[in-house]
Parts: sequence; structure tokens; C-alpha cells
Amino acid sequence: MRDEDANHPNEVFSFADDSPRSDPWTEDDFDYRAFAERLADVLLDLSAPNGYVVGLHGVWGSGKTTALNFVAHFLSTKQLESRKRAVEIVRFSPWMFSGHHDLISAFFRVLAETLKDGGETARKARKVARNTAKATLDPAVKAAVALAVAAHPPETFAIQTGGALAKSAMEQTIDAWLGEPTLQAAFQDLVGRLRKSGRRFVVFIDDIDRLEPAEIRAIMQMVKSVGQLPNVVYVLVYDRRIVWRALGESEQRKGGEPTFTEKIVQHEIELPHIGRSALLRRLDRELAFVLSQIEGSNRWLEIVQHGIYRWIKSPRDIVRLSNALRFSWPPLAKEVDPADVVAMEGLRLFDPKTFEWVRANRDFLIESPGYISDGEKNAVATAFRQAINPSQRQDVIELLSVLFASRSKLLREKERFTFGEMWASVVKRRGIGSPKGYDAYFSLFPSNHVIPKTLVDGAVAAPDDDQVQMSALDRAIDMSDPNGRSLVGDYIDELQFRLALRNGFKPGRAVLNAFVKRAAFVQNQDDSAFALLSPGVSMHLMLRGILAGWDPKTAGKALLDAVGHNTPAEVLATLYVWRARESGVLPPEGSEVGDVIDRASLKELGHRTLMAIQTERDVSLAGAPYYWDIMLSWTTLGVASEAKAWLARVGQADPHVLAKIAKGILARSSDAGRNVWFFRGLHDREFYDPASLLAACELHADAPGLAEDEKARIIALLDGLREARKREMQPAAPGPRRARPKRQTPDV
Repeated sequence: MRDEDANHPNEVFSFADDSPRSDPWTEDDFDYRAFAERLADVLLDLSAPNGYVVGLHGVWGSGKTTALNFVAHFLSTKQLESRKRAVEIVRFSPWMFSGHHDLISAFFRVLAETLKDGGETARKARKVARNTAKATLDPAVKAAVALAVAAHPPETFAIQTGGALAKSAMEQTIDAWLGEPTLQAAFQDLVGRLRKSGRRFVVFIDDIDRLEPAEIRAIMQMVKSVGQLPNVVYVLVYDRRIVWRALGESEQRKGGEPTFTEKIVQHEIELPHIGRSALLRRLDRELAFVLSQIEGSNRWLEIVQHGIYRWIKSPRDIVRLSNALRFSWPPLAKEVDPADVVAMEGLRLFDPKTFEWVRANRDFLIESPGYISDGEKNAVATAFRQAINPSQRQDVIELLSVLFASRSKLLREKERFTFGEMWASVVKRRGIGSPKGYDAYFSLFPSNHVIPKTLVDGAVAAPDDDQVQMSALDRAIDMSDPNGRSLVGDYIDELQFRLALRNGFKPGRAVLNAFVKRAAFVQNQDDSAFALLSPGVSMHLMLRGILAGWDPKTAGKALLDAVGHNTPAEVLATLYVWRARESGVLPPEGSEVGDVIDRASLKELGHRTLMAIQTERDVSLAGAPYYWDIMLSWTTLGVASEAKAWLARVGQADPHVLAKIAKGILARSSDAGRNVWFFRGLHDREFYDPASLLAACELHADAPGLAEDEKARIIALLDGLREARKREMQPAAPGPRRARPKRQTPDV
């Protein structure tokens, strides 16, 4: 992607122009010029004393009107070169008129407009007719208007075309103009007048395939009967399939007999086939505003092969896709993967059934907790495969396997050998297969409750810029979900996915510095609101990954520089406990990681942690979000009895503090969105005083001002401590006594 092509937030998109082109020298995108010039030569040289009908067939949206405009251009320019070949061009677009009778009447009035005598048009003749009923008209003009009126009598049908006489005016002058001729008489009169004049006409009747079936039949019948005039060559422009369907015909002749169309059209020619390369060149120009942001990759080639090649068959397909993207892309720019947006808009326009299935099956397609079983997933995938048109099945499945890589094995009946796309890469791209990408696309706007992709991109691009890192982190902290919780956890997850990529995010010291400065806020997020990892745990996992990317000595110095001498005890304690467990100084939780920072730095970190605890013990230490790491650090680095006495004192003094102490002793589960707490024991931690905790629980169980969850924790702790005391008072079963191991002081 070129930087200069990237979207600007205030860029205004205009919709693609679907109007036909006119200049074959500057607007010939699909190589129609040579064809149009050849057809113009044929029309100029064609002798048609009894009229002639040429059919120009092209599928709907293939640019037939553009080709016709090119023909008209060459007719006009070649006539200037040789007056002997002069023809007069009549353009008639029947879809502008309604009603069967109107179509025939309107055609002959358009023809009357073209007939001239001394520069006086039929319009001027009608102006004279308003002033006198005995107007002198050119005989051919009068004959054409008479035929128009005979086809559509004004006393029965109101003339509706622009420029025609109003009904009242026509009724006043109709006798003077026409004397109410019959349709046959008016036709014969016009034939004679045109034959006598010797003038030649080329009549373009365009967009026949836009008409209703009954109107198509009316136009074709008109050309077959009253339409075949001397020295008049008709060029009928249509999509053969639509016209045949309207006439009740099929592509197969019955018994060798000519079809109704073949009885009317004396020579049918095909619009030149547009090559795929020409279509793609035009597509590239029309979609430059989004294609310039798509990086070349195997994913994009798969989308082109299984989607775009299949969808784009005509110029109109390009315009449809272009206009759809001009509407949907601006609000999604830089927030959803552009290649995926192109693919989804293509599905919406050209494969609506698949698009609706994708919209209706979010739970199946998006990587999320297993709310549906594997059996249900297989059933959904099987039903989908069976519902796809067999001729398109392989392309549709391969396209969806690219868009939703995590579901490719289910979508494909027989999984082909593929490495697939890493989930971290899907999240990084904000692909349609990620929850945020999917939801943003189907709402046509990124949610205000979602971390912007641009925010993460900016942070990843400047890993050593302290200002950028602090600004990005603070913005994430300030953003909130619909329940008012900070989105900082989502921001950390986004960075984690970038770290997971092989050639992904390489964090610098600025990232470490920013998170250490805001660690108190992140650790203070309510962990009960998160199903898997709390923001605090996610942050410390990320910090471990950052430090592990450096050698232990460099990592130790970077961490000590980041914490300085003013970091709160609650942050220092957690940092110390994580590093001590990694090094084996404290029992590891899970597999042992090894030294992330060197032992000298760990010792210094422990020293600063203990100093901060001693400083804050009577000031702000009780305001920490939880005490487990504080107490573990205190008892490991300092005097255990002091830690135990402090915890007992603050628990007795404040019910809110007691509720936080309980979090280190209880286990939690969720029931219909509500936390359920269970006593899991004191884990032989000597900083807990069971008797003091029990007394505090009995004191504060009904304390006013407690939140519902705080009260539930205190009651669960109270019940657990009472049950534990009851078990302790029961006589122990006889058996050998085991010696309690002595506590070892770590060498830090």
C-alpha cells in the first residue's frame, strides 16, 4: 500500500458515473471503437429502399449505449467528409414513454421532430398551428404527425411526451392538422412522402430490454408493421435473452421455423465481447480509492480468483460494485480490512444468498467461546454446502474459507492441504472473520465501544516514542464498553496479538514505561467482569513477553528504570511476585519460565517493593485493589508478623478492605451473570489470621454501604471460616504425624 494513496478522514467520494460514453477516442475502455466505425460504414453504404432492420445484441450492462454513441459519432464525422453518404440520425428511447399506444405514437412524433423543410422543425410547425387551424406544414412532417395521432387518438389517450401539444390544444386543432386519418392511411401517406423525398434515416431504438414484456412486444410489432419505412434503417439495441423471454421464444427454433424476432430483424450482430483484462483495468480505476490500500497477498489473489473474476462480467457490474464501496468504505476505512470489505460487498451484490447466510451465522463463523457444539457446527456447514448452486459451490466455499479462515476445515467437505491464517493476523487486519471486523462491517460503522484499529496501528508503529505510547494507552483507558468498563483490556489484547506474529510488533522501552505508569489503574479493573483474563493479568503477561524479548540484564535495567522510585507499592509488589516466580525464588504457578530479569535487578526490585510497602502501610496501602501480591512480597522480603498484624488490623477497621481480603481466599464462578463465591481455604499462608478474619466477618457482614458483590464475598468468607473452625474442633483420626516443612527465605 502506498502512503500517498491512504484515505484521509475528510475525503469525499462521488458515486461512479454509469452514463454511457460518447467519444471513441478518449473513452473507449472496452475496445468498441473499431467495431463502431465498421458498423457506421455499413450503415452509410446500406441501400434500404424498403427499409431495413439491424439488431445489436449485448448482455444487460455490457455498454450497448456507449457502442451506439460511438456509431453515431462516426456517422456524423464521416458525413462531413462526404455529403453523398449523408443520413439523418433519429434517437428513440422507448423506456422514457409508458403504455403500448404511447410508444408507437411517441416514435412517430420523434420522427416528425427530425424531418425538416427549410429549417422549420415540427416544433415550429406546431407553434404556427396554435395560431391558425390552416397551418402550412411540410408534407412529410404532417404525415408523420398524422401517423402518431392515428396510433394514439387524443380523444382517447392524453399525449404525455415533452414538447407535444396539450390535450386541449390538440383537440382544438386536430381537424385542421389531420382530418382524423386511419392508421393505415396515415402510414401509406408517410411512406409515399418519404420515398418522394429521397432522404435517408438511421433510427436508433435503444434500451428495448428495459421495457416491460408487453411494451417489448409493442415495439417489435411496430417495427414489423408500420415501422418499416423507405430509406429508413433501424438499429434495435437489446439483450436477446430478455427480448426472447418477453416474446415467449427460446433459443431453440421449433421445426426449423424462424422465430418472431428473426422475422423482424433482418441482420443481427453481436456487441464485441469485453476481455477480462479490459474489465479489470476499468475496475482498477474505479476502485482505486480502496484497491490502493490492499496489499498484494495470497489472500487477495484468492478473493480475486473465487470472487471478483466470477462477479465482474460487464461494465455495469463494475459500476455497481464501485458505487457500493463508495458508500460502505469511507466509514470503515482503516478500521476493517479493505480486501474483506470488497469481498463482502461483492457477495452482497452478486451472491445475496451467501451474504445473508454469513449475516445470519455469526456464532458459527466467528472465533468465540464454544456456544455451539462441534456436531452442530458440522451440521450447519453441511447444510450450507448442500444449499449452494453446484456450479458455484467450490468458488463460494473457497472464498468463505479465505474470509473466515478459522472455519475453513468445517466449510470444506475435504480439507485441502493449507497452513491457514493465524488468528493473530486476522485480528491485526481487523478482518471480517474477527468479532470487531464483522460487527463493524454489518453496522457500517466501527462502534464507539471498540478500540480503533488506527489507535493500535499508531502505537505499534512507534514502539520507542514515549508520547505516542502514553497517548494511546490513555485513550484506551478513557474509552468504555456499553457497561461503562474501560477498554484498556481490549487494547492490551490487540497488542498481544501483534506480539504473537512472527514479524509483528517489536515493543520498545516506551511501551514498558507507559504500562508501568498506568499499571495501578489497569490492576484496579474489576476482574469479576471478565470471563477469561482480567486486564491486570493480561497486562502482566504482555510485560513478561516484552521483558523476555531482551537479555535478562537489559530487561532488568529497563524495568528498574520504568518503576523508578515513586511507583506505588501495589504495582511494585505484583511486578516483584511475577519476576520472583519466573526465576523460581517463589513457587511458580504453572511451568517455570526462567530468569526474565537478572538476579541483581530482582534483588533491587524487591528492595524497592519492601520500601514502598513500609512507606504506604499507614497511608494508602489499604487502597490497593487486592492484597495477595502485597502480602506475599511483604512476608517474603520483610517480617511476616508485621504483614499479618497489618492485614488483621485493616480488615477489622473497614468492611470494604475486608471484602478485598476475601478475594484472595475465595473462588468465583458465574451464574446468569452473577458472581458466586466459594471458600477455598487459607492455603497455609501465615499472613492470614483465621480468628481475626472470622471476627471481622461477623462484625461487617451486615455493614451498610457495601455493594452486593462485596457483601456476598464477606458472607462466603464467614461461612467458610466457620466451617473450617468446626472441622478443626472435631477429633482427628489416629495416624502418623507429618512434620511441617520449614519456610525457606529466598536469596534476593
